[in-house]
Amino acid sequence: MPATQNSPEHVAMLRLGLHRSWERRRNGEGYLYTAEMVGTDVVKIGHSLNPEVRVRDIRLSNGVKAKLLAMIQAPVEDERALHQTLRGHCRIDLPGFEFYPRTVLSHPALPDGLRVEAPAFPMWAA
Repeated sequence: MPATQNSPEHVAMLRLGLHRSWERRRNGEGYLYTAEMVGTDVVKIGHSLNPEVRVRDIRLSNGVKAKLLAMIQAPVEDERALHQTLRGHCRIDLPGFEFYPRTVLSHPALPDGLRVEAPAFPMWAA
């Protein structure tokens, strides 16, 4: 019989699943991805074991949804390093997410598989 929601057994299963997913990420599994917030000039850069599901579940409080643009296999450390590089230039401050203006998609720090045609941002245009 399956555990009922919020029962101790259910909570233990959720914790075990979370532990396993973090272990997989620590072992280098996962994908670095970019997603656009539909109808805006805002993009998200993130890391997930399953970007399609992660992006499908992103929704801003005003109802704006995300759409996956690109993904490449990469360890979670690559995401952290990328955010460190980009944070000082153009991060949009929305709690809990790493959002950037769409122009970030042309930034040279983005790996080739994530870089897409986007207007060049003056700070890094050559």
